Amino acid sequence: VAGIYEEETFIWLFRHWSSQVPQLRDLLLQPDSKVPPPKDILSYQVPNGRKLKRKQQLWEKLAEKGLVPRKERLLQQRLQNPPKANTAVADSGTDPSREFYDIWADSNPLDKALAGQDAFFLEQTKKQPVRRPDRLKRTPSELPAMEIISPGGSYNPSFQSHQALLLQAFEAELVRQKAEERLQRQLNFPTAAEAPTQESVFQEQCEGLMEEDSEGEEGLGSPPRPPEEDLQAASGEASRPLTATVVREKKTEQQRKKEKAAKHLKARELSEKAARLRKQE
Repeated sequence: VAGIYEEETFIWLFRHWSSQVPQLRDLLLQPDSKVPPPKDILSYQVPNGRKLKRKQQLWEKLAEKGLVPRKERLLQQRLQNPPKANTAVADSGTDPSREFYDIWADSNPLDKALAGQDAFFLEQTKKQPVRRPDRLKRTPSELPAMEIISPGGSYNPSFQSHQALLLQAFEAELVRQKAEERLQRQLNFPTAAEAPTQESVFQEQCEGLMEEDSEGEEGLGSPPRPPEEDLQAASGEASRPLTATVVREKKTEQQRKKEKAAKHLKARELSEKAARLRKQE
């Protein structure tokens, strides 16, 4: 035990001695000249030292007479008259121990400071809420922030929502299939059996032109009329254009408006019918 204690004492003495011995790096940084450097007198001087010294002596003389500087006098007044507790902080709504109140009620504590004042004065001087700038009303993008799927596409949808989603998908697929079939029919080349022949082309061109002939054929098949009837029909046909030119009267503006409205109505019905047919296809 004595040996260990002696070693510890030696280590402590070595550390104490080495801390007092100047280091080599410090010796290298010291000047080589043996003449000590002159003292910098300015480093020991205080700016305006003489002025401050005279001022301090003056206030010491005035303090003996009972006069103190203004700063000291204000500090003494603050000590004698401590500031009152700020009651506005307790009524500002930040007190955690306050009770709940209705902001729309007549007994709102926030409006106690404005009670009894002129309404016009409050309208002109009361602090109004900050107006929302117009730049915040403009959306940065027209795209929706997040696309919300139908309820039937969730992980655990209800039966009705799932069936509604399936029906929606079926209708979309049906419309797409009909469009493909329509395009296929328009682009499909007819077969030899379905190809138009000269007779079919001629019949298509002559449709609507054979009504008079059919009426004539029906007239040939009917029994002959007596000559008196033929004479009356001929006389009636001969006199029809003359009477029409004589009896025709000028239409009034109301009649022309009715005919124009009837034409527009008929055209609109035809367009709606064509749209329904296209939709059914």
